[in-house]
Amino acid sequence: MIIKLVLVLAIALAAMNLNAQQKAFSRLSAYEFLEKIEELTASEAEFEIIDVRTLQEFNAGHIENALQIDFYAHDFAAKLDELPKDKQYLIYCRSGRRTDITLQIMQKLNFINVVDMHYGIKSWMTENLELITE
Repeated sequence: MIIKLVLVLAIALAAMNLNAQQKAFSRLSAYEFLEKIEELTASEAEFEIIDVRTLQEFNAGHIENALQIDFYAHDFAAKLDELPKDKQYLIYCRSGRRTDITLQIMQKLNFINVVDMHYGIKSWMTENLELITE
């Protein structure tokens, strides 16, 4: 009886942990993405903004303090895999297609807290939010 109870509790805890990890992957509008950046900055949380566009796209305009990792680079997944898995990541591309795939890669690489911007930098620009140009 006790062994059965322990087994049921272990399964329930594993399921809760799995659900918590799945919930950590989310999609935000441009304004919500900006609010998330401001919230994390204010709380001094450790996080990284990742722009998965090409260097040319990045230089044309990116979010302040974003790290550029080219989705089309042959070592894209390897570069992602080098990042700490438990850190919070906010990711974006041009329109959302590349971040859809990036989210799948990051899930397979065991990242636990990733947020992407719905419709990418295009939505950021539509809202006239600030961009940094090189």
